Amino acid sequence: MKRETHSSLENGKFNIITIKVFLYMKEKFKKMKNWFKNVSSNVRWFITEIMKMYSSEKSFFSKKRVESGVAFLIAQLGMVFFLVKKIDVMDVYELSIWAGMEFLIAGYTVTQIQKEKKVDKEEVE
Repeated sequence: MKRETHSSLENGKFNIITIKVFLYMKEKFKKMKNWFKNVSSNVRWFITEIMKMYSSEKSFFSKKRVESGVAFLIAQLGMVFFLVKKIDVMDVYELSIWAGMEFLIAGYTVTQIQKEKKVDKEEVE
C-alpha cells in the first residue's frame, strides 16, 4: 500500500507564505528593536541627568523644581486619598476647606516656580 502525500511544499504555496510572514516579522522586529533602543537611550539619559542633578555637574533639570514637583505630587495624592476615604461623611464646609487646601497647595507651587524664574532671569542679566 503506497501512501500518497501531497505536501504544500511541492506546489510552492507554503514557501511563499512562509517567506512573506518571515519578512513581515523581520521588519516588525527591526522596528521593535529600534523602539527599544530609543527608549533605553532616553531612560539612560534621564537617569544620567538625575545623577548630575545631585552632583556638582551641570544638569538639564533644576533640583528645586524636581523636588517641589515631587512634593506637589505627594501632597495631591494625599489630598485625593483623603477625599476618597472621607467623601461619604464630609459636609459642604469640610469639602470647601478641602478645596481651599487644594488651591493653597497649587498656588504655593506656582508662586515658587515664578519666583525661581524671576531669580534666574536676574542672574542671567
